[in-house]
Amino acid sequence: MAALTDAPSPPFHACLPSAADATFPPHAAPPASFDSNRRIFSAAGAPLSVSVKLRNFFQPGEVLRDADFSVTLHPRAATPGAICYALTEAALLRVNRNPNLSAVITTPALAGQVSEEKGVATVENPQESYYRLHNHLFQAGLMEPHANHFIDPSAEIAPTAVLGRKLQIGAGVKIGFGAVIHDYTILGEGTFIGDYVVLGGRGMQNTKVDGRRFKVEWAGGVKIGRDCEILTAAIVQRPYHCEYTEIGDETQAAGKASIGHGAKIGPRAMIGGNAQIAGNVHIGQDVWIGQASTLSDGLEIGDRAQVKMGSVVVRNVPADAAVSGNFAIPHERNIQEFIRKNA
Repeated sequence: MAALTDAPSPPFHACLPSAADATFPPHAAPPASFDSNRRIFSAAGAPLSVSVKLRNFFQPGEVLRDADFSVTLHPRAATPGAICYALTEAALLRVNRNPNLSAVITTPALAGQVSEEKGVATVENPQESYYRLHNHLFQAGLMEPHANHFIDPSAEIAPTAVLGRKLQIGAGVKIGFGAVIHDYTILGEGTFIGDYVVLGGRGMQNTKVDGRRFKVEWAGGVKIGRDCEILTAAIVQRPYHCEYTEIGDETQAAGKASIGHGAKIGPRAMIGGNAQIAGNVHIGQDVWIGQASTLSDGLEIGDRAQVKMGSVVVRNVPADAAVSGNFAIPHERNIQEFIRKNA
């Protein structure tokens, strides 16, 4: 892979959005035509990024098949125009089945198994090349979750709140004392952010390349829908991929709840106080997560499911199910076991 700092100037630099086009002054309203409820994505659903080619970043001998891409993601990418890396045949199988992936970085030994419609770059260490590419795209401003930034004049922001500059804060939002709102956070209309809440802080990501920790840029953001309540000292982390941790409309998260990077929470969910939701958990609509519950990373919690207080959940929970205990099992069975043991 070419040294990214020494790569030739790509032909797409003129396509970058200008500051005049992409930003608004702090506390200024967006243009009248701007819809504060829509996601700031392209028509295809991709982050506001610039399309580039493999040849802009890799040596000629490393590019077996050139392709356009705009965002670094993972084999399960839901955004079109994505690139990822693959170290195994199983990973390549997922890559080949995902139409949103336009290119992949892999080893010379696996390159022949990549579908013909996808671009291919081959290097000895695909993982390291991928993370270096990810860092470069973000640092160069070629990849970001959104580029339109504004604070609606009707928002009420406590004087001790700390706000980044790359935000979208809708009408009627209220932000409490000591809250910290990092860049690339979107707050829908009427949402309440309590005192000392942290939105968009980094999560814990133990990324290693050849056994060494590798510093990865955190390129994601947090998107909270309309009429949500995020209460005192709750935390919502942003992902390092260029996507959002998302909380749906009318969802409530109680005090000291922690929502991990890349989690997706549907509308009207209730997250109890001190609940710990690990990274990349998907929670459906109308779900109840009881106080002090813990959800392991990558789980799927179905619509209208209930996780009772204090539960430790390590398996997916189907829609309409109720679970409890450590480790969590169906709630009725847990109650029966409790009665049997204490009869």
